[in-house]
Amino acid sequence: MKFFPFPLKGLTELLTATLCLVTVDARSCLAESNKVQYELQARCGNQARDIYAKDWNSNEIANTKDGQIVTSFENHYNLTLNKCFYLFTATSYITKGAQPSSNLSLILLDVNDNSEIGEFYQSQNQDKPSWCYVSDTTCHSKGEWQSLIKPYMER
Repeated sequence: MKFFPFPLKGLTELLTATLCLVTVDARSCLAESNKVQYELQARCGNQARDIYAKDWNSNEIANTKDGQIVTSFENHYNLTLNKCFYLFTATSYITKGAQPSSNLSLILLDVNDNSEIGEFYQSQNQDKPSWCYVSDTTCHSKGEWQSLIKPYMER
């Protein structure tokens, strides 16, 4: 004879969650939630570091035949979307040739889905970027690009 109209699997989690809701001192529940959030942020940081290390051997400066490329990355764990994002920045300094110049490249990746969300590329000699998009939206300036990626970068 069954005493419970629902499976016992998950009963402990259900009771813990219920106790968290009815307890007078919910600090322990909040602490557990903060701990999980911290662990997700830390995992996101580790994943982003792994991507950067794989692609760039953790070198922030790479010498090329025409100059140098200076790179960096940021990781962002978005709690609302429950996703990890990787923002890669590369600035190419072209020192060989008649006119020294630089180019800026920004790439936003969804680490969880292993997919590109957006990309921005502009040479210092250009008024507008050569390409600028986030998802299906085309943009026409670095400011627009930053506005379009803002929802992904919120924590």
